[in-house]
Amino acid sequence: MEIVIDEWIVHYLSDPEKQEIVFKFLMKVFEKCDRFVTIRGKGLDQKIWQIAKKSGYWNPESRRLVKWFMGNFRHNSKKFHVIEDSISLPLNLKEETPPDDEYLVKAAVITKSFILTTDYKLKEKLSHQKEVVVCMVDEFLDQYDC
Repeated sequence: MEIVIDEWIVHYLSDPEKQEIVFKFLMKVFEKCDRFVTIRGKGLDQKIWQIAKKSGYWNPESRRLVKWFMGNFRHNSKKFHVIEDSISLPLNLKEETPPDDEYLVKAAVITKSFILTTDYKLKEKLSHQKEVVVCMVDEFLDQYDC
């Protein structure tokens, strides 16, 4: 299964209170044949590289988690599928999608996967669209057995 994640993953990696949650989730993804999807150079991809740089100034445990994420996910094509921005969204999707989230919708459409987010507004805006499924992180983690 491919999962389009947005910036929540970066926030969870950088928040000591969320690191246990994100680590359990990442371990489950790592154990399964699942992988993340993003579009090269867009919002999430940029933030991942930023957090990799910033984490050098963090406490050792947080640094290790980011280093582990980079090595086991971002640098691992079996766990992190980076695609090119190769389509234009259909007009109905483009009109409903906030500009900052367009890359997420494109990634989901290209890979026929779903978006995993903490953004309730995005879920609400796209809830009636057949082409894209948006799942909330908290609900998904309960079902994913993390």
